[in-house]
Amino acid sequence: MWSLLESHHDIKPFVDNAELNEGVYSTSESGIYIKKPNEAKRILKAFCRANKNFLVIEKTPSHTLRQKIILKDFPNSKSIIILRHPLAIANSMIHSEMQAFKNHDVNIAIAEIRKYFIELKYLIEKDCFFTLTYEQLSSNTNIILERIFKYLMIDHAEIHKIITENLGKSKVGVKGAYRKGKIKSYEEDLSDNQKAILTTSLAEEIKFYEQIYLEFENTCSK
Repeated sequence: MWSLLESHHDIKPFVDNAELNEGVYSTSESGIYIKKPNEAKRILKAFCRANKNFLVIEKTPSHTLRQKIILKDFPNSKSIIILRHPLAIANSMIHSEMQAFKNHDVNIAIAEIRKYFIELKYLIEKDCFFTLTYEQLSSNTNIILERIFKYLMIDHAEIHKIITENLGKSKVGVKGAYRKGKIKSYEEDLSDNQKAILTTSLAEEIKFYEQIYLEFENTCSK
């Protein structure tokens, strides 16, 4: 999603001075509210002023846990929540080559997913976000992206071009940031024992994910 939005001519990503080399960023995440919590609001506002003709986007998964503060700092901002199947998240954590997930096993993955879903449930219940699932974005990219562009009130004339130039590619030069990209790769990657433990331990989170999936499907069919 970040790469798709970054490709739009009216959008500028905030990555806190991350290097851009031949169209590839050293990172897509600023982590500004983690690294510089006391300065984050000022830094972001300065960046927005410097790019006042653009829609500024920022994506850092760990900012989910700081979203209440971010909403207070930027009450007129628009937020997009992309849920992913809990087993797919666990699979990415366990098998990722990224340094941040170096020591993640099944138990750590379960604890992390539970922690994030508590916050995600709270945010989604506020009903002021555009909420969808990773699986829906992957399988119906054109339709979903058009809806997101409308939500953000930006031109959607070049959607096909944007999707084509991002197909099977990553604009982030971080090792392990882009794996298989398959919706259900966890079915192949995880052992039967891992899937059984995860399914039981994350039953509540899976149920919530499936509820959001169905709600979004029903909305799209109207």
